[in-house]
Amino acid sequence: DLRLRDNPALYWAASGNPGATVPVFVWCPEEEKALACPSSSGAFNWGYEGTALHAALIPALRHLDDALGKHRGGGSRLRLLPQGNSPATAAESVLAFARSIGAREIHLNRREEPCERAREVQLQQLAAREEIQVTVHSAFLFRDPERCRIFQAVQ
Repeated sequence: DLRLRDNPALYWAASGNPGATVPVFVWCPEEEKALACPSSSGAFNWGYEGTALHAALIPALRHLDDALGKHRGGGSRLRLLPQGNSPATAAESVLAFARSIGAREIHLNRREEPCERAREVQLQQLAAREEIQVTVHSAFLFRDPERCRIFQAVQ
């Protein structure tokens, strides 16, 4: 989530936290390709290398990093994960980074795509083994589908 002004995960991570809040952007294109849901035509999602998404991604990341640098005296900068040619999954990269800085909490904004939910579950499972709390925030929908009566009725 590249928003600073109304970013629930960033807000709650920083609220009442006596330590530093370290914002992280995770991008694992190979993992995303492997987990992508094919469209009805059988083609995979358009959101990968060489697309309009990538043309907008770099400026958006720079803008967020600049905004973080100016926010509250410039203490936070955006970290990009994974670094280098890491074979780690997104969840493994986030957990390794959290471990390296001594984080006890990870806050993230929930995405609704099935592949993103799978990554979320993987992160929660790995973090639980390390006793790191993962808190998921709704940032894209007015109401989580799981909390709607119609969703519960079809389960």
